Amino acid sequence: MRLCMVTLGRKGSGGLFSLELAKKMQEKAEISVVFSQFTEHVDLWHDSGIQHLAIPTYHNLFEAFTTYIYPQHIREVVRYIQEKQPQVLLFPIFHPWSPLIQWNLRKIPQVVTVHDPEPHPGDFEWILENASIKQADRCVILSKSLKSTLVRRGVLEDRIDAIPHGPLFYPLGKIQKDRSKPNEEKAIILFFGRILPYKGLDILIKAFKELRKTHPAQLNIVGEGDLELYTPLLNNLMDVKIVNRWIPDDEVGDWFEQATVVVLPYTIATQSGIVGIAASYKLPVIATRTGGLPDQIQDEQTGLLVEPGSSHDLADAIIRILDNPEYAADLSTSLQNKYILNDNWENISSQYLETCQRAISARI
Repeated sequence: MRLCMVTLGRKGSGGLFSLELAKKMQEKAEISVVFSQFTEHVDLWHDSGIQHLAIPTYHNLFEAFTTYIYPQHIREVVRYIQEKQPQVLLFPIFHPWSPLIQWNLRKIPQVVTVHDPEPHPGDFEWILENASIKQADRCVILSKSLKSTLVRRGVLEDRIDAIPHGPLFYPLGKIQKDRSKPNEEKAIILFFGRILPYKGLDILIKAFKELRKTHPAQLNIVGEGDLELYTPLLNNLMDVKIVNRWIPDDEVGDWFEQATVVVLPYTIATQSGIVGIAASYKLPVIATRTGGLPDQIQDEQTGLLVEPGSSHDLADAIIRILDNPEYAADLSTSLQNKYILNDNWENISSQYLETCQRAISARI
């Protein structure tokens, strides 16, 4: 099979998702990739040995608008793909250029991955993403429980495939701590990623206040976003470390390496790449029972699930992890094994190739 992957994001785990997928797919198919020359992972792409085109994209909203008016780089992408003559196009992560590229290459079967079937509040890119989804021959979602959500966006159910999110590895922080050993230092609770209202950070801060009455601990809030909403909750709260900026790839591993437990207190969710990172660092995860998170975390088996919005339940779950290090170690080992044995890139790449073949067959 000849396929071309188009992944144009500059920042975030989507680029690493695409890279891990492409590396495994090249072992099984003839693959070429178009990526942004501004991506954080540009050196890793060059080192992969995969045929590619690195294209200038944009850095801000004004530049994005300009690329639609003067789309010379988009035309360059189209020409490159036409020269490669792929049997199928794969878009593993959405980019605002995707709909236009797809339209210009509409004679080629197309597979689009939809990371968030339910658009997040305040995310206006879903309008362009809908244009991309509607042109796709097949759509991939990362959680089978969200198939009906994508159907509501106009995709036929028999054109949707559910393929899990794979583990994400970052270059630093490879030393594994033995979580079963007592630690005289404070336990570190990690909230990592973009700070947005649906992430439930306010619930976590309230839970942290509650557990600090009985347990010495530190809360690390690491990621970019507006913290104004949480200022009243954070005032005079001790043992909170805030790193309110974008975290580049070469720092990600450090934050996970030093953590005791990773918490995803989301009020709504589709899935989260944070779970895959936590698994790579053999960390226990506490998440909420919402969206596709229960597909990633099996309660009491590979982590703990609590009801969204309950700071009391969340505090109790964190205390269970802190008070039972052997139990926490069992959960983190089971989570890591889930990715090693099942949700690994070998299996995921094979499933993607099956989806690509379905897209090709549908055009015959």
